[in-house]
Amino acid sequence: MLLQNTVFNLVGLGAPLLAAICTIPMLIEGLGEDGFGALALIWAVVGYFGLFDLGLGRALTMRLAESAGRRNKADTGQMVGTAIVITMSIGIASGIILILLSGPIISRIQGIPDMNDASGALFAMACALPFVVVTSCFRGILEANGDFLILNALRLPIGLFTFIGPWVLVFFGQTKLELIGGVLAAGRIIGCIAYGWFAWRSLPCGIRVRLSFSEIGPLLTAGGWMTVSNVVSPLMNYADRFLIGVIASAAAVTFYTTPQEIVTKIWIVPAAVTAVLFPRIAEAGIARFRDRMRHTIWQSIATMVVFIYPPLLIMVLFAKKILSLWISPDFAAQSYFLLQYFAIGMLVNVPANIPFTILQGVGRAKSVALVHLVELPLSLTLTWWLVSEFSLAGAGLSWLLRCVVDTMLMFWLARKLIFGSKISFTGPGFSIRMLTAILGLIPFVAILTPNLFIKGLFSTTGIVVCAFAGYKIWVNRTRPENVNI
Repeated sequence: MLLQNTVFNLVGLGAPLLAAICTIPMLIEGLGEDGFGALALIWAVVGYFGLFDLGLGRALTMRLAESAGRRNKADTGQMVGTAIVITMSIGIASGIILILLSGPIISRIQGIPDMNDASGALFAMACALPFVVVTSCFRGILEANGDFLILNALRLPIGLFTFIGPWVLVFFGQTKLELIGGVLAAGRIIGCIAYGWFAWRSLPCGIRVRLSFSEIGPLLTAGGWMTVSNVVSPLMNYADRFLIGVIASAAAVTFYTTPQEIVTKIWIVPAAVTAVLFPRIAEAGIARFRDRMRHTIWQSIATMVVFIYPPLLIMVLFAKKILSLWISPDFAAQSYFLLQYFAIGMLVNVPANIPFTILQGVGRAKSVALVHLVELPLSLTLTWWLVSEFSLAGAGLSWLLRCVVDTMLMFWLARKLIFGSKISFTGPGFSIRMLTAILGLIPFVAILTPNLFIKGLFSTTGIVVCAFAGYKIWVNRTRPENVNI
């Protein structure tokens, strides 16, 4: 079931990646570098404000999973109703704030071709924010009930529409950002209604969804610290775009955002895995986090690395060639090194999603949130300085450093849950894993040579090692005794 649901998630999250690959070059051509940079910033603003659900989507998943098998209809109705009312209220407030801030936000970005047009697009998306935010609750219900097939049947067309919708407009000569923003907003509203309908159908028959003041405290307690991470962590990821727009230009945002959009779509792999794992971890709880669950965790980490390693290795070694063929040689000359930074950072940071999910699932979201609160001012200060001094290269380096530090801290916080009470660095199992890891890192040395044949040879070697590791994971998938660290 874990594998099946993960595959459903990969399909639902992966198809929009293909849509992005196909449509982004045409959007850049149709809107121009400044216009696409403005659209990318609007995507970022709405995507960020859409996370202001106080963590209630994931908190609802956790609460429903924790009480699975022993909750009655009244309890479920109160949990769901309270979460929906709170998130809708937050969405309305966020939309109003975004409308009020749209003018100052747009005015500070250099190089936007039409300020009024961009402000209109932001206004349209702000009107859709209540629906964007409340959708997290509907997804939480579907995840808690294990309805991943339905969840991804809805996620797939909505994700595709994010890129295909603007492309269709541009294809027919409609390049006004205000119109593009209105179409995207309409898509989010329709998507929310669809999510709500299927979430309602997945609830027990005869349930009464209603607000309960007694449920506000438990939901906010569970979601409060989660929302700190949900707000702060994406802020660190989105802030660099706005710093580049303020310090450099909207066109520079295009050079930065285009490779970042593609590389960060690799998040579909950890998102697919952790969405399935989170309800299981929450249901097990910290008291029952035994060896069998630990085996599942390590299998998940290894599986994610096997999936992401080949494409990220190819991106690192052939970054310039990829961007030249995809966009243009001129574009590649100004952006290829960012693709390399992002790919390396993603390879380092993707495994951190597992300890992050574990800590939130067992009720230790506060530890994660405090780490992110400490990271935030340091990250913003470092990014501002590096962008001011080194422009796009500085922004990419800041992103890479943040990925490395975040991964180290997440594994350190969850070390006892992942490694057990005693970490062993001896035995044949550990030696084999270390050798596999070293062999997997060696191909990255080929980044130092411009020779395509040598790069091809090294990348082939790395992919073969990765395939061998995948085979070992598959063979040992039911043998937890082989997952001693």
